[in-house]
Amino acid sequence: MKKLIFFFVSLISFTSVQSQCNSNPYLVSGWGGTLLLSDSSSISTGSSTNYSVSYLWDFGDGFISNQQNPCHTYGDISTLPNPCYVTLTVTYFDSTTSLNVCQDTDSIDILFFINPCVYGDLQISASGSNLTANQSYSSSITVCPNVYPNSFLWSNGDTSQTINVSGPGLYSCIVTSNVGCVYTESYNYYGTLTPTFDCTQMDIFEANNDFNILSFQSSYLNNNYFPELIDSLSYWEAYTPDGNICGLYPMNGNFSFQNFGLGGSPSDSMNICFYAYLYDSYYQHNLSASPPQGSLCSSCDLFFWDGSNWVTQLINTTYDCDLVNGCYDPGTGLGTYTSLSACQNNCVIPATYDCDLVSGCYDPGTGLGTYASLSACQNNCVIPATYDCDLVSGCYDPGTGLGAYASLSACQSNCIVSSTNEFSGIISRKLIKIVDVYGREINTIKENQPLFYIYDEGTVEKKIFFE
Repeated sequence: MKKLIFFFVSLISFTSVQSQCNSNPYLVSGWGGTLLLSDSSSISTGSSTNYSVSYLWDFGDGFISNQQNPCHTYGDISTLPNPCYVTLTVTYFDSTTSLNVCQDTDSIDILFFINPCVYGDLQISASGSNLTANQSYSSSITVCPNVYPNSFLWSNGDTSQTINVSGPGLYSCIVTSNVGCVYTESYNYYGTLTPTFDCTQMDIFEANNDFNILSFQSSYLNNNYFPELIDSLSYWEAYTPDGNICGLYPMNGNFSFQNFGLGGSPSDSMNICFYAYLYDSYYQHNLSASPPQGSLCSSCDLFFWDGSNWVTQLINTTYDCDLVNGCYDPGTGLGTYTSLSACQNNCVIPATYDCDLVSGCYDPGTGLGTYASLSACQNNCVIPATYDCDLVSGCYDPGTGLGAYASLSACQSNCIVSSTNEFSGIISRKLIKIVDVYGREINTIKENQPLFYIYDEGTVEKKIFFE
């Protein structure tokens, strides 16, 4: 504590009761570089009824305040000592006599563990051919009203907050706030607008902490500083983890619904999802355009009832594989893969095989082939023996699997071979069986061996088929 006291007494025709003052600055709260300070000084005015009290706060960063209970936001502290001292000087002045003055100074030290400038942010948004730099201090802390963007400097030399660009290119902007924080951001303009949108702005929170009737909203929708428009396609979704859908709601601000699980009783956990489709006023939403027109943000939060409040737990991003559409986030945190790269590495249509009796085994490319492996297909993809009838040679296998008869016996029963006889001309006869030189009946034609064809009218023909 540092204290400096000046005290003056005026003696006139009688002895007056002396005034006293004691400076006592007090830190009410401080977070992220923002301090709420309070004066708890004690002042004794003596017998005077005509006096004034003034306050002078010195924040140690070049800024001062004459308010009794000021709020101050620090900027870049890289040049400040740590700890930094905040000093309050209280001055009492008796207007009856200028000699009756009391002044007291006291200080409190402020410790910084992180540069307060990290709590600020800069984003560039687009509308048509206009780019706008939006600098803000984090809304998660108490911010003094005297913090604002002080200067803008674009890469093209423009110093206004919004610029009009004439062609494609990468545009950067440096914004300096009035407390000395410097932020830099860039925007890649493609010549036709692709709206920018920070999906983290779509944070979801429960608005009334009611176990039975839940109301949800997003700070983006209720505090929208961006020029993009919410498309009518956008919607909220609410469902319990046990699978009960509590409803889909248009994204036009807050929404409320009755908490019911599958059994009819309120659920102590709830999934809340948003699907925000965005488009610029220059055109309608069309993600399939090149470049895409508009954008989509989607995410889900899981809420738990802790007995008095709904507590947010972010659902982990996971991925499942769709063999047609590729990897996607199911929004439940229960996807097969924990990262997009792991899903992409494994989300491949598996090789399966079908059998073509002419071309052999092949992969249909759908992952739905009859056989899971090539060897399994090859073991089963064999052209079956079938038979056709030749009126001269008899039954034979055409080798295509498409013969008229499924068995040799069926073919032989119906294959009547015509033969000529020098004496009687054409005689119709029926093949009974085929035997080898040992009289053994055979069912398949053997090459390079003499075979004997026995017919029903008692004739026998000897044939040799050469390879």
